[in-house]
Amino acid sequence: MEKINFFDLYAGGIQATRESRPSIYYRTAGEEGWTYESCTEFIREENTLAAKFSSFILTMQEEEKNGIYILHAGIENTTCAEYEIARVQYFDAPLAQAFSIIPPTECRPLKKHIIRLGDTFPSQKERNLDWVKAGVYWERMEDVIYSTPNCVPCEDLASLIDEKTGDTVTIGFVGPGKSYGEVSFFADGDGRIMVGPQLDGIRMKAHEKRTLETMAAIPGDWQRARHTWAKLCTLYMEGGDLKKREKDFRLTGYCSWYQHYCFITGEQFEQAGVEFAPWAGNSKVLVQLDDGFQKKCGDWGANERFENCWKGLPQRLAEKNLIPGLWLAPFAVTEGSEPYIKLSHCIQRNKNGEPCVRFSNWNWALDDTRQYPQGTAYLDPALPEVKEYVANLIRSTVADGWKYLKLDFLYGISTNRVWNREKTTFELLRDMFAVMREAAGDDIWICSCTGRLSRFAMGYADSTRSGGDSGEEFASARANMWDYFLGLCTKEWWQCDPDVYFMRGERIQLSPIERRVMTATIGETGGCFQTSDIPSQWTEDDKDFVRRYWNGTAEDTKAESYLILRDWQIAAVAAERCGKPALLVYNWEDADMDVCITKAELENAASPLRGIYSADGEKIADSDAVTVKNMPAHSVTVIRV
Repeated sequence: MEKINFFDLYAGGIQATRESRPSIYYRTAGEEGWTYESCTEFIREENTLAAKFSSFILTMQEEEKNGIYILHAGIENTTCAEYEIARVQYFDAPLAQAFSIIPPTECRPLKKHIIRLGDTFPSQKERNLDWVKAGVYWERMEDVIYSTPNCVPCEDLASLIDEKTGDTVTIGFVGPGKSYGEVSFFADGDGRIMVGPQLDGIRMKAHEKRTLETMAAIPGDWQRARHTWAKLCTLYMEGGDLKKREKDFRLTGYCSWYQHYCFITGEQFEQAGVEFAPWAGNSKVLVQLDDGFQKKCGDWGANERFENCWKGLPQRLAEKNLIPGLWLAPFAVTEGSEPYIKLSHCIQRNKNGEPCVRFSNWNWALDDTRQYPQGTAYLDPALPEVKEYVANLIRSTVADGWKYLKLDFLYGISTNRVWNREKTTFELLRDMFAVMREAAGDDIWICSCTGRLSRFAMGYADSTRSGGDSGEEFASARANMWDYFLGLCTKEWWQCDPDVYFMRGERIQLSPIERRVMTATIGETGGCFQTSDIPSQWTEDDKDFVRRYWNGTAEDTKAESYLILRDWQIAAVAAERCGKPALLVYNWEDADMDVCITKAELENAASPLRGIYSADGEKIADSDAVTVKNMPAHSVTVIRV
């Protein structure tokens, strides 16, 4: 046993921090504000470390597997008092070298794929004001990290990269499922990081012990490290059953949202079923009804646009060999709905009794007499009555015949609400997914519509939205592609849903060439293949293009892909689907141009894409590089070996 001064993060011989000591943000139960404390004494005995604070002991156990550094941890309240903990940092220190950071998804609204030292930007608290512009009121716990400018808090996963030396360490949290982990990157000066679990102000009773989230540090190529992280999660996460989530087909089909939005009619939806029935064949094709069918959130019966066709609707789809799918927002309750009234005491409220999460998305179901400008509140998933309500909602929906459930707006949990402080946001979401899966049964497809990596749904969801909403213009489609590719690492857990592609020519701001970019990208890389079009809106050429990827197998969903980047923009993607390698080359510019992918770029992708290539039967490359001549603006070319 020895006393030590510092505890730095190393992985594969790469030093990430300099003179690090664990730290904690906490307060006496019921108080305002947070106290920051660095450990007062630090002791090591072989692979076990104990960091002592005035009221806590943080115990950490080191492990190494195949060159990956793994750190397990737990914390104990050593006093007779009760405390609330915002976060614990295993590592809290300046950077050891000039690292930049790659967040788990695009850093929005900054629209950056990588954050570098010296970058300046508003705090997370200020960036969250974009929610207000979107008609959302969402209170969050005051937190010094979220209130600090030039700081990026990365949820569960991030990669540090020295762009000069190439040194790269990916830091991720892998289990057992007690909280989100966080890598907070401070871009000021020489840089600083804080790495540890985000605990949301949970309460620790006198002498209570708590298991904390296990962290892994993975050296080497950041894209491959993300897949390693996802595999580690399958080893360390508790609960759920990944084996039961395995499917023998790739999800293919239709989602109603991006054409009619909340104004879809029963006739329009039934027409989609009629048109996609011939496309089903002997396979399974999804026809999913999105938001807009309900009277209001909480009153999930059919509104006047669906009342004449609602009875037997899923059965009629199933008779056509289609998978009947339905969208739900289980926690959302609009003013005047039955649960808004009967479960009023279960609505998330602040200390003044006001709903502290409110959305305006469903104001179309209300008149001007609503109490709040944002007319939909959110139930508190910590309460047993809410779990019972959600379970009953899922059971009744399944009993009606719906076989696919797209569960949306699950993230609306306020850390500033009045609650029992027993479980973190992550734990509550994981508990709710367990409740919803049990209520649905194992044969119902559940889509977790969160647009994040969503580790909390692992083992319970069959697919997860891996990015933002599809845009009807090219800039939006391009922005979503980054998050889709970064989310593909979770194909270890489920099928990745990039949202829809568009091939239609009406009510869309995409040219015929632009429409094929997302369609081909999703098709070649194994994502859920869904559209908001109906086949009568497609030309015969469009139909032939879509059929290339229609009705895929489970093997399609395991496609491998690697991004070839230039200035952190996607120049090309090396992909291999069902044993067939391909290179997707992109021209993002506004003019036609030659696009060349060098031999070095191909070799770095470790792809089989070398030698002679052809596109549409035409020779276009030699053995040293791939060049696409006169490539149209805003297009993709798929090249096969």
